[in-house]
Amino acid sequence: MGSLLLAWAAEIGIITYRDLTGSPAWKAQHTVASLPLPADYIATVLIFGSLGLAGKSSQGAKTAANLFGWAVVIATFLNVMPGVPKTNSTSTSTTTAAAKTAPKTGAVA
Repeated sequence: MGSLLLAWAAEIGIITYRDLTGSPAWKAQHTVASLPLPADYIATVLIFGSLGLAGKSSQGAKTAANLFGWAVVIATFLNVMPGVPKTNSTSTSTTTAAAKTAPKTGAVA
C-alpha cells in the first residue's frame, strides 16, 4: 500500500471518529445525527485523488504529494484532539474595540 493511500485511509478514519464521537453542537450541524456527511468523504477523495495524479509526474512530485497528504492528516488530527483551541470567526482586534469606545472630539455642532 502506498504512503498516500495510507494517509487517505487515516484521514477517513479521523473524520469518521470525529463525527461519531463529536460534541452535541458538532452533531447538530449534520442532518443525520452521528453520521459523517458524504461531502466530508467526497472532499478527501478529491484532495487525495488530485495528489495521487500530481505524484505521477516524477519522484520529487510523488514525495511532495505524500508529504502534503500526511500534513492534511496531521492538521485534521490536531483539530480532533481535546484541548486544542478552536478558532472563532469573531474579531478580537484591540484597535477596533478602542476606536469604538474612544470619545469623539472635534467639531462642535
